[in-house]
Amino acid sequence: MFDIDEELKKLPTCPGVYMHKDRLGTVIYVGKAVNLRNRVRQYFRNSSQHSPKVRSMVSNIAEFDYITCGTEMEALILECNLIKKYMPKYNILLKDDKGYPYLRVDLAEDYPTMQMVSRITGDKASYFGPFGGRFVTLGSDAHTAYAIAANFGAAEELAAMAGLQIVTFAARRMKLCQK
Repeated sequence: MFDIDEELKKLPTCPGVYMHKDRLGTVIYVGKAVNLRNRVRQYFRNSSQHSPKVRSMVSNIAEFDYITCGTEMEALILECNLIKKYMPKYNILLKDDKGYPYLRVDLAEDYPTMQMVSRITGDKASYFGPFGGRFVTLGSDAHTAYAIAANFGAAEELAAMAGLQIVTFAARRMKLCQK
């Protein structure tokens, strides 16, 4: 038998994804955490401060599983994939067919093109990503995308598409700012 109090004590303090399950073993919620122990424990403390939806979900939790990840970004991507796989009752976001964006570079055309796409297709283009949101976000992901773009001489074009501007660009280092 699954003892929630005992299992909470065993949770690690690293980033990861947790899955709450009902008494039938069906995944009813998937979430991510920077610190699994702190995040999962929050569900089982002081339910008066939870929303009605969370109280309802917690009353249906019979057990939970977790998967540790190396980084927050890995947890974010894994969470997205698990939500799409299990379609949990209490997850209202990320159930659609949209995913995290990829940078698609097609060198086969007369004029190579770059575009942000939602999924990888079976064409001969090169894909980079996934990146951490529906649009390229500021941070390490954006810098990766622009470094790739710079190799093709298209950093300014990609910045404009993302609504950003390149403030400095020298010796493989960039500083990005929102317009």
